[in-house]
Amino acid sequence: MSTDPTLGTFFTVFVQPFLSAIGLYTPSDPTYGRYLISTPDSELELASRTANGVQVKTRMRRIFVDDLGKGKEAEDVQLISEELSTGKGREWVFYKVWERVDARAMKGRGRGSDVLLLHGINDYGGKWALHMDRLLEQGFRVVVPDLPSHGRSTGLHAYITSPAQLFQAIDVVLNDINLLDDDSKRNIFLVGSSMGGGMALSYAALHSNSSRITGVYAMCPMIGVAPETMPPPIVQLVGKVLSPILGRLPLATAVRGKGHHDPRVEAEFMADPRHYRGKLRISTGFALLRCMLNLMPPPHTFRTPFRISHGTHDRVTSSKLSEAFVAACKADAKSLDESRDQELVLFSKYEHIMLKVGVDEEDDEMRQRILKDMVEWLLKRV
Repeated sequence: MSTDPTLGTFFTVFVQPFLSAIGLYTPSDPTYGRYLISTPDSELELASRTANGVQVKTRMRRIFVDDLGKGKEAEDVQLISEELSTGKGREWVFYKVWERVDARAMKGRGRGSDVLLLHGINDYGGKWALHMDRLLEQGFRVVVPDLPSHGRSTGLHAYITSPAQLFQAIDVVLNDINLLDDDSKRNIFLVGSSMGGGMALSYAALHSNSSRITGVYAMCPMIGVAPETMPPPIVQLVGKVLSPILGRLPLATAVRGKGHHDPRVEAEFMADPRHYRGKLRISTGFALLRCMLNLMPPPHTFRTPFRISHGTHDRVTSSKLSEAFVAACKADAKSLDESRDQELVLFSKYEHIMLKVGVDEEDDEMRQRILKDMVEWLLKRV
C-alpha cells in the first residue's frame, strides 16, 4: 500500500470519518501502509554490525492501546503481514529496543540506564539509527518508539488530535519496558528533537514531582515556532474554523524547506517514503500549539534536570523562546531559593536539522559536536 500523502486525501479527510463513525468502514491496515514498509539500510547496518567484537541486540514490540491511549497488552513482533490481522486490538504503539551486549559496552558508564529517543513531526523512530553509536558504545539501552500516527504505529499519517496522544505513547512504552525488566530502578533519560524535544520537556514537566525521569536532553525543542514557519494569519483563521469538522485536512506548508540550507536534506526527506511528505494537518497543528502552551510559562515545580541545545539559525523552532523558557525556569528556582540542573547551550550558525549527516568527515563535524555534547551530559548524570 502506498504511503503517498496525496493518495486518497478526499476519502481519508471527507469520507472515511463519516463511514467509520457509523461502523461501515475499518481500514485493513491501521497504519495506512507504514507497518510493512522496508527497514532503512541504516537500521539493518547497525543491527548486523560485528566488527571489533561489537554485538548489537534488538527487540521490536507493539503495545495495544484502548480508545483513550491507555496500554492493554503488548507483544514482540516480526513485521510480517499476518500481524496486521492478529493481535489484541486495532491500535498500537510500536517501539524498538537497541543494546550492545559485547564486553566493551557491558563495561560502559551508561550501563543500567535507558535513553528514550523521540523523533520530530513527520519523521519516524528508525532515523535515530544514524546517531546511536555513541550511546550504544557507552552501554546505554536505547528505546525508540514511533509516536502515534508516525512510523509503524497506528493512525492516519501525521494526524494528531491532542498532546495527550503523545504523552500516553511515552507512558505506555516506559511502562512496558519496566515490565520487561527484573530491575525497575534504571535511570530513564528522554532525548528528543523538534517535536520530540518539546514532548520530552512537556512529559518531564508533567512528572516533575516524581523521580521517574532522570533527565532530558532536548535539541531544537518545539517550545515555540519561529516566525519563518508560522502560517499566515488567514491560514490560521481558516484552520480554526475547519478544525472541528475537517481536522485531517492538510493545510499549511509549515516546516517545508526550512530545516537546513543544504538542498540534500530536503531531497533526502522527500525521497524517503517513511516520512510524511504532505502539508501539516489542521488538527496536528493545533495539537502541537497546545503542547507548546503547556511549557510557556514553565510549571513552577519543574525540577527535572535538562539541557537544551538550539541553533541560532533555526527557522522552524525559536531559539529565542528556548532562551525565555530557561530564563523562566531559573527565575522560578531563584524565587524558591533552589539550585536546579537546567541549562541552555546555543550553537552558532546551526539550523533546525542539528544532526545533518555530513558527506565527509569535515561536513559531519557539526553533527558529531552535538552527539558528543549529548552523551557527555547524560554520562555525568547516570
